[in-house]
Amino acid sequence: MNMDADRQCERFGASKGSHYSMDQIDLLSRYRSYCRFALVGCSNTVVDFGVFTLLKAAFQLNYIVCQVAAFIAGILNSFVLNKVWTFKSKTAHFDTSIELFKFVLVNLVSLGVSLVGLRYLNGTLAVNIYLAKVTVTIVTQAINYSGYRFWVFGPQTRE
Repeated sequence: MNMDADRQCERFGASKGSHYSMDQIDLLSRYRSYCRFALVGCSNTVVDFGVFTLLKAAFQLNYIVCQVAAFIAGILNSFVLNKVWTFKSKTAHFDTSIELFKFVLVNLVSLGVSLVGLRYLNGTLAVNIYLAKVTVTIVTQAINYSGYRFWVFGPQTRE
């Protein structure tokens, strides 16, 4: 293996001369951010559901208030984990504020797309609400990932 290949192996926990081929390492490298994005999404679900449940059960708040607070907590969790771990953005304080602003805009676009999609699929086409929710979630996750990767945490902000 050459020096670059050795470094790639080390990034994925493989030792020098391991049985991983360069094709496998390239594949891992290519899909690494997708996998991390998915894991962050899972943690966002836990944060969102946890905040919603805590506020509803412990404080008997209106479900809309609970949902807004949970959505904000999920966005903050998502921003921090995607910035630091998924996309490894290395920006100064001011640039982080710009990233956060862009991040919120991407999420607002996704929220709008999801609301319009749900209304169209369920309200107009009479698709089951849960099937509609899954469908719009897939679309909005594609929007989020693309927006985060190419605009919010673009290549200029990574190590």
